[in-house]
Amino acid sequence: MIQPRPLLLRADASPAIGTGHVMRCLALAEAWQAVGGEVVLLSSALPAPLKERASSQGVDVVNLPAGFQGDEDTRFTAQTAAQLGALWVVMDGYHFPHTASSMLQAAGLHVLWVDDFGVKDDFAPDLLLNQNLGASTEWYPLLGPQTELLLGPRYALLRREFARWRGWKREVPERARRLLVTLGGSDPANVTAKVIEALVLMGDRAPTATVLAGAANPRADALARMLEGTPHQLCRQATDMPALMAESDLAIAAGGTTVWELAFMGLPSLLICLADNQRRNCRELAAAGAAVDMGWHEEVTPQLIAQTMEQLIVDAPRRAAMSAGGRALVDGCGAERVCLHLREGDLRLRPATMNDARLLFEWFNEPAVRAVSFSPEKVSWEHHCAWLKSKLSDEHYVIWLAEAGAGRLVGQARFVLEDDTATISISLAAESRGQGLGTLLIWAACRRLCREHQRIRRIEAWIKPDNVGSLRAFEKAGFQFLAEKDVHGQPAVIYEWRCGL
Repeated sequence: MIQPRPLLLRADASPAIGTGHVMRCLALAEAWQAVGGEVVLLSSALPAPLKERASSQGVDVVNLPAGFQGDEDTRFTAQTAAQLGALWVVMDGYHFPHTASSMLQAAGLHVLWVDDFGVKDDFAPDLLLNQNLGASTEWYPLLGPQTELLLGPRYALLRREFARWRGWKREVPERARRLLVTLGGSDPANVTAKVIEALVLMGDRAPTATVLAGAANPRADALARMLEGTPHQLCRQATDMPALMAESDLAIAAGGTTVWELAFMGLPSLLICLADNQRRNCRELAAAGAAVDMGWHEEVTPQLIAQTMEQLIVDAPRRAAMSAGGRALVDGCGAERVCLHLREGDLRLRPATMNDARLLFEWFNEPAVRAVSFSPEKVSWEHHCAWLKSKLSDEHYVIWLAEAGAGRLVGQARFVLEDDTATISISLAAESRGQGLGTLLIWAACRRLCREHQRIRRIEAWIKPDNVGSLRAFEKAGFQFLAEKDVHGQPAVIYEWRCGL
């Protein structure tokens, strides 16, 4: 088992800050744990419900000493990472000075910086993640050339509980009858109360609502009293958010990180902007046709909420279009993609040589490999040696072996190059399967091919329809469905990777 180094998350939560920074870090933690990595969250005065959630997820929580800020905070973060044996530190919070990045790097650490606004400062984390729609390189004019940008909703950090809903299709009823209200973990402006007032104004015309009170919401009891005598219910602890979204026909939500979950679930939403960092989300999602931008919370009245709901609950075509628009933006693989970047150093690719002939011969003829091949017959040793010698000298052919750990060979990736298109095939050694290495190998090999062969603009993978594991590995690596066709007289699913995306 190739176990990644521990991952250190640095994020805070409070009624003023909200819970979004910690929640999306916990989503990344789940993806890291899925490939066998340990995760620690370093936080200042984390609210008890969030601490319990992290612990239940298997994430250890370390408390930042009271009063630590700025450089003192950064030094303690570096010390914690060193004690943990972490290679990467994830920084998610607007109050962290950008100088923290260079301080952590000077301590021998790699830095993933999570941002929402854009940065005008001169700083250079190893990776910078902005999952928001419309994020671009123009938001970071002074970023160092060594920083790799991970931009847009394809990197949206969704929790693992959403994964099982990837193939689900929403049915849009003629009239929306169930409403989900989710206005952040703390809702400091108490906008939830306005929504409840709107429901009361609508009376029997209102959809039945589930109103969420987040972990850091200090007014949950008052909200419960407002709902007494109505058909609506308050939920203080959502144990299955995807199921709540699936059973709802419409949502009223804040413009924070939850919008990517709503988009993924195809849930038409009215978005109310609760903080400056949400303005772009609300505006861009509305422009994409995936939501309605209700505006700044102080300007949104119960009457406006009721009026907008009245119109949308009977407009099934519009809700269907909003649902499709959301699903087109978020595919639910964002956390796994970010982890691929964090793990890029776990595999080393080297060109194959004739000295690898015996190992490749054994891998090619392994029964599990032949079963998923479009040419399932076993290959003779003589034919294999002749084939390998020919391909190693062919400029249209690339064969790389993947090494992990102390030079242990774990698999191979092959490409056939033709004009601006390459076709990939991979295989893993039997003892290296089931560790997430297939996705990592696909991703790392494709990135390297695009760098070293710049005429290649796209890469295709031809996969048997019943090879579910391979289909999933290519999807997680960033391939998208292109077509179905016959390969050597057998049905095949064609997936595509676009270089530069």
